[in-house]
Amino acid sequence: MTVASMDAKHAAAQSGPAHINWIDLIRVVAVFQVILVHLSYVIFFKEDVLSANWVAANFYDSFSRMGVPLFFMVSGYLLLDKNEPVADFFRKRFMKVGIPTLFWSVAYLLWSVEAYRNGTMTPWWIALSLLKTMYLGDVEIHLWFLYVLIGIYLVTPILRVFVSAASRRDLSYFIGLWFVGTSLFELAQRLVGSPTALVIPVVTGYVGYFVLGYWLADFVLTRRGKHFSLLGVIIAVGITFFGTNMLSIGSGPIDSYFYSYFSPPTVLASICGFLLLKDLGQNMGGVGKPLRVVSATSFGIFLIHIFVIGLLRSGDAGFRLYSWMAPSIYMIPLTALATFVLSFGIVFVLQKIPVLKMLVP
Repeated sequence: MTVASMDAKHAAAQSGPAHINWIDLIRVVAVFQVILVHLSYVIFFKEDVLSANWVAANFYDSFSRMGVPLFFMVSGYLLLDKNEPVADFFRKRFMKVGIPTLFWSVAYLLWSVEAYRNGTMTPWWIALSLLKTMYLGDVEIHLWFLYVLIGIYLVTPILRVFVSAASRRDLSYFIGLWFVGTSLFELAQRLVGSPTALVIPVVTGYVGYFVLGYWLADFVLTRRGKHFSLLGVIIAVGITFFGTNMLSIGSGPIDSYFYSYFSPPTVLASICGFLLLKDLGQNMGGVGKPLRVVSATSFGIFLIHIFVIGLLRSGDAGFRLYSWMAPSIYMIPLTALATFVLSFGIVFVLQKIPVLKMLVP
């Protein structure tokens, strides 16, 4: 594993295809993993601990925990290296994320509340419910990501000043401190039973993944580095899978400590997965063009896939499909693939329609 210079990274970012391919690959893999997580997690509350379906769901969920961190890491790589006026940055982020957040928060609230569907919800109640659920980040299972991302955007101009002046040693210190203050402190709380009084400000939370993506993009894997990265993913997924199995016995429906996006195995899987996908994406040849088409819909797929899962489960899509209607070992990936394809088709069409394309950028 070697480290490219900052100038080399910036040149690569301007060169086009190689850069675009690996970013596109990570986005597509990440959104598919998010779908796998949401199709797997519901099974834990429907099946007995360590039943065949429960174990299958644990496997797919364990494998896919890196999906959300990968999204944060790609965003950090793409945004921290830019030099633009703060006003332009916030205008672009509002169009890209702000408008979809507002629209889909309202849409999911209205879709999920029975009182709205049967006509008994007043406009005043709708407004209050929306404000409350958005404040709590509790509109729908996946929209919390948007609220966290908006928070990170608010500090991005400050982070840009830091990374532009930081050496690799400075960035390494930031990442190391983040891992201690977020991942290891969470582990210590789990082991001890209470949080530490020591608080490390600035570097905790998802901002660490944001900076981590920028930092890791300088790494170029050697042949040995690829093997170690693959081994890292396998070890991380194995720890999450077997650890969740053991912790959940007697504490069902599931002990989700290892599913935390800050657990050490999730951090390890995210780092190694990012490096592997980056390396693979730089050597994909002719696959790059169709991959770019799918990648352009990845954020829209993320936004609407819960709707699509609901349509498939209810049969409103013309047929019924859900992850526990047959053995989950194959129904989870099958349903995920159907959800992905159907979501892609919907988003692809919406992106061709003026105004509506703003909702699935």
